[in-house]
Amino acid sequence: MDSCIRQAKNYEDFLKLMQEAGYEIKQGKYTSFRAVGQQRFTRGKTLGIEYTEERIKERISGSPKQNMRVCKESELIRQLIDLQNDSRAQQNGGFARWAKLNNLKQAARTLNFLTEKSANLL
Repeated sequence: MDSCIRQAKNYEDFLKLMQEAGYEIKQGKYTSFRAVGQQRFTRGKTLGIEYTEERIKERISGSPKQNMRVCKESELIRQLIDLQNDSRAQQNGGFARWAKLNNLKQAARTLNFLTEKSANLL
């Protein structure tokens, strides 16, 4: 997709390049793509914020990338599971192990996000 975005002159040209690259395109409320051999279509927005129709158009036109990524609050802030007070964690050992791992992963994502954003500010 990225190479088609770099080559395209406009959004319609991008869609044509994607078709030439072997992707099937379905346009509706959201633009979806299906590669050869793929069973289901995948929405561009599912691939990430950089692949929404609006952002693809911005990238093609050469608009400067926004410093702060515009995201839904739920994408950036996910609640950690309180293992001390969660009844599921106390009753189910498997859930408790999963929750501990989930909390560690989320803490790592948060640290990476903050590190990346602080580096951009310097």
